[in-house]
Amino acid sequence: MNILFQLLLLGLVSLSCCALIKNKIAAIATSIVLGVFLTLQLVSVQLGGSVIDYKFYEHLNIAEAWSLRGFYAKEYIVFTLVLVVLATLLYYGSRLLRRKAVSWKVLAIAVVVGLVGMSFPNGIVHNIYSIANIKFTQSKSFETALEDIGIDPETYIEPDDLTATAGKNIIVLSLESLERGFLEAPLEALTPTLGELRDTYTYFPMEQNEGSKWTSGSVYTTMTGFPAYFKASNNDIFQNTTSSRITSIGDVLQAAEYDLTYLMGNKEFSGLNDMLSLFGFRVKSEQELGVPKIKSLWGLHDKELFEAAKKEIATKSKKEKPFALFLSNISGHFPDGVYDERMREVIPDQESKLEFMTMAVDYLIADLFAYLEENNLMDNTVVYIFPDHEFMGKHPVLQKFSAKRGLYLITTADKESVSYKRLDTLSQIDLPRIILNGAGIESNARFLTDYISEENENAFLDNNIKNILALNEASLETVNYHKGIRLSLTEENNIAVIAEGTKHLQLIPKIKEDQFYRLAFDDEMHYTGYKTMALNSAFHRNEYLRLIFSVSEGNIFAHLQQGKHIGVAKMGEGEVFFDPDDISIFKDWAAIVPEKEIDHTKIYLKSTGFEALKTRGKSKLYTGLEPHKASRGLNVLYLENDQYKVRNFDTFASREAASNFIVFAEALLKEDRFVAMLIHDSGTRMLKKHSDALEALGFSVLTSVESKQPYIAYIENGVLIERTGPKSIELEIPYHIKNTEERHEFNNDRSRFIAHAGGMIDGNKSTNSLEALNQSYTNGFRYFELDILKTSDNRFVAAHDWESWATKTGYQGSLPPTEQVFMQQSILNQYTPMNMTDINRWFSKHPDAILVTDKINEPKAIKDAFIDPSRLMMEVFSIEAFNEANTLGLKGVILSHNVYKGIKGNKFDGVMDLNVKHLAISRRAISNNIEVLLKLKAAGVRTYVYNINFDKGKDENYVATYEMPFIYGMYADKWNFPDRVENNTNSN
Repeated sequence: MNILFQLLLLGLVSLSCCALIKNKIAAIATSIVLGVFLTLQLVSVQLGGSVIDYKFYEHLNIAEAWSLRGFYAKEYIVFTLVLVVLATLLYYGSRLLRRKAVSWKVLAIAVVVGLVGMSFPNGIVHNIYSIANIKFTQSKSFETALEDIGIDPETYIEPDDLTATAGKNIIVLSLESLERGFLEAPLEALTPTLGELRDTYTYFPMEQNEGSKWTSGSVYTTMTGFPAYFKASNNDIFQNTTSSRITSIGDVLQAAEYDLTYLMGNKEFSGLNDMLSLFGFRVKSEQELGVPKIKSLWGLHDKELFEAAKKEIATKSKKEKPFALFLSNISGHFPDGVYDERMREVIPDQESKLEFMTMAVDYLIADLFAYLEENNLMDNTVVYIFPDHEFMGKHPVLQKFSAKRGLYLITTADKESVSYKRLDTLSQIDLPRIILNGAGIESNARFLTDYISEENENAFLDNNIKNILALNEASLETVNYHKGIRLSLTEENNIAVIAEGTKHLQLIPKIKEDQFYRLAFDDEMHYTGYKTMALNSAFHRNEYLRLIFSVSEGNIFAHLQQGKHIGVAKMGEGEVFFDPDDISIFKDWAAIVPEKEIDHTKIYLKSTGFEALKTRGKSKLYTGLEPHKASRGLNVLYLENDQYKVRNFDTFASREAASNFIVFAEALLKEDRFVAMLIHDSGTRMLKKHSDALEALGFSVLTSVESKQPYIAYIENGVLIERTGPKSIELEIPYHIKNTEERHEFNNDRSRFIAHAGGMIDGNKSTNSLEALNQSYTNGFRYFELDILKTSDNRFVAAHDWESWATKTGYQGSLPPTEQVFMQQSILNQYTPMNMTDINRWFSKHPDAILVTDKINEPKAIKDAFIDPSRLMMEVFSIEAFNEANTLGLKGVILSHNVYKGIKGNKFDGVMDLNVKHLAISRRAISNNIEVLLKLKAAGVRTYVYNINFDKGKDENYVATYEMPFIYGMYADKWNFPDRVENNTNSN
C-alpha cells in the first residue's frame, strides 16, 4: 500500500512540476526526464519490491543492463512502452491543467505536499536522501573507522597478523535466490534433496542484512562479514585495489594454507573477479573451464558449474593441501530463472521456468553429494549451502510461500562444532565465523559479528551504515600506474595491462588484429577502463591520460597521450613499456619523476647524470632518516666510529680530487669501512689517468663510465658491486654490520634473544608450555618470556590469552577457568600447562635462566610469586606499573610499546626522563622510529622487538641481518646459537 501511495505522490509532483512550466520545449524535456524517473521507480518495484533504494542504486549499470537485453527482452519492451506512456501523460496532463487555469499556488502546494509525503521512512525522497547520505560519507582513516564502529584498532587482527591452522576441506554453495520458501510447503516437492539435507544435517534459519541483498553484496559479506556499502557502485572500487585491511575468510584460509577456488558462471559480472581475487581466490568461469557458455551475461549454466566442481574436488582431494571450493550458481535469477532445456532429461516440466530450474539445482546438489559419498570425501569435508539473497522482484511462485520470507543455512558440520553465540538469530554477516568454526579452523581472526553485543544485528547495522562504508572504503589499498604501464601480449591473445612494480594487472581479452583499443586513466593514474575504437576517433584529445594500441603479427603498437601534447609512441614484439618519464612528461616537459618512497630501514642511493637532471631530479643518499648531501663528482659513504659519513670528491673538475679519492678509497677498502658511493652530475673526467689504480681496487666499471653518466658502487657480502645506466639509477642496500666478528658476537649473546612465549616447539608457537621451555633451553636460550594470566580464582598461570588457550585446548567452558581446570587441559593434546608452582620449579632447576613476563601488569604480585626476583624481568603496560616495578629490585623492567607510543612530544627525551633501561616495540615500528632507536641505543637503552615472523620473510635471521643496527635484541620463536653447547641440566 505504501509503494502505491508513494508512486501516486510522485505522479502528482511530476504532473504539477510540468504544469508549472510555460515553455513548450522545456515542458516536453521535463516530462521525459520525470517520465524516466517514474519508470525507474516502477522498475525498482518490479525488481526489488520497493521504490528506489540503495539496493537498486547498486544495480544501476546501463552497460550490464544492455548486455542482458536478450534475457530481459519482454521487460525492456514493457518498460519502454511505460516510459512513452508516462512521458505522454505528463506532458498532455500538464497542458490540460494549464488550460483549466489551475493557479500556480495550487500546483506549488501539490508539489510541497507530495515531497513531504515522500520524505517519510521508506519514501522516495527519504530513500534518495539516504543513498546520497551514504555516498557522501566522510572519508576516515582505517583506525578511526574501526573505533567509530566500536572496534579497538589495537585488538583488531588485520590480514598480516593472522595465524590459522587448517581443519577440514570446505565446499560452499551460494544459491541464487533459492530462499527459504522453496524448502517449505507447498513447494517442498521442488527441493527434495535440500529438504533431506536439512533434516539429516544442521539447519539454521537466516535473515538478510541490509547491504547484502544482491549477489555481489552477498559475496562481499560472505567473505568479510561486513555489508557491502561503498561509494562506488557495481564493485568498481575493486578494479584498482591491491589489498584490504579488513580480514576476510580468504585471508584466514590462506594463512591456514588452503587451496582457494571460486566457481561462477561469469567472473567479470559486477566486478566479482576483482573482488574475489583480492581475497585470495582463483576465480574460474567459462574461459578457465573451457565449456560452452550462455549467450548472455551469465556465462555458464549450472550444469557445467557443478560438473566443474566435481572435477576440481577430484583434483584437489588427491593433494595433501586442504582446499576450499566456493560456487555461486545462477539458475534462480530474476525474472524467471535462467532456463536450461537440457535439464528436461531429468526434471519434469513445472508451472514456471523458475520452479523448473529450482528443481534442477536441487538435482545437481543431489548429484554432487552422491559424488562426495561415493568417493569417501564426506568425513574430511564440510559443506555449506545457503541462498545469496531473497528473490528480487515479483513472481507468482512467491505467492505460494506459506511463511515469512527469509534465508537459511544447511551445513554438514555438527551444531556443536559450529559453536556460535547467535545461532538462533543467524544473519549473513555471521557466515565467515560459522564457516571457519564448522570446518574446525583455529585462527585469531575476529569478524564484525564478534564485536556486536546486541541481539538484533540488523538494528546495529542500520545504525552504523556510514561507519561501515567508511571502514570498507578505508580498508582498500589501490594501485595506480605512476611507476609505469606495461602492455604484454599473452599466449591466449589477451593483452595484460600491468602496473609496474606490482602484481596487479587488467586483462583485455581476445584482442583482434589491427583493431584500435584505448585505455583510460584518471588524474590519480587509476585505470578506468578500455574501449575499442575506430581510427578516426581513437586519437581524439582528452584531459586524462589515454593509451591507444593495436596488435599486428605479434607486435604491439602503442601511443600514450594527454591533453594537447603530441604523445609518446612505442612498438615492441609482444610487449611495450611506458616508464615514469613517459607519463610525467605530459604534466611538465621538465617534470621530475615523483620521488621514491624511501624505506628507512635501508640505505637509499640515487645517482643522476648531468643529462637527466631536469627530468630525474638530483642524486640522493639516505641512511635511514638521515639525508647526506650529494655534490658533483664522487660521493663516498663510509663508516667512522659506528657512524655513517659521506665525503665528496669533485673528480669532474679537479685532478687533485681524483688522486685523493684513490688514496681514500684504498684505505677504506683495506679497513673494511667502505660502504657505497655514487656519482652526481658528472664525475669521471679526471679519473681517466687512474684507470690502472681503479682496476687494482676493484672499480673495473668506473673507468669506462662516461663523464655525464650515473654510477653506483657498493659492498655486498664483501664483494664490490658496480651499477651504471643511461640517465639515472637508484637502489636500496641493507645497513652494514661492520664485520663478521660483531655479527658472530650478536648471534651468540643470550641476553639478546628472548624465547617468545616459551619458544617454538614442533613448529607450534605461543604454547607457554613446559616442553617449549625445555626445548628452548636445550637450543641455547637463557631468557624466556611467558604470558602470565590470572584464573578465575586469582591464580597465576602461563597462557597467551584465554580465547586462543580455549582454542588450543578444546576447552568449551566459561572463561577464565579456575586454576584446577586450567591444569587439567593439555595444550594441542600434547603439551603440559604451567601454573606458578611449575614455573618456579622449572626456574629453580635452571639457575641461569631469566623469566620475562608479558600480559600481566601487577609488578609486586609477580615479584612475590616468583622464586628469584633477581632473575625476573617484567614488561609493564602503564607508567604507574613502571614506577612500581623499578622499586622492587628486579633484573629489569621493560617499557611496553603502547606506553612508548603514549609519550607526548619528543620520544627520546620522554624515555630518558623515565630512566628506561629496557624497551619493547613491534618490529613493524622500526622504520618510523629509526632516529629515536639509534639515539636510545647510543644511550644504552636495550630495545627488544616483537612481531617476528608476522610478515612474510621477516624472521629472526632477517632482523639479525638487517635491523640489528637499531635494536638490542628480539622476542624470538627460534634461534640457532652458533656456539651452543648441549646442557645436561635436568629439564623435568
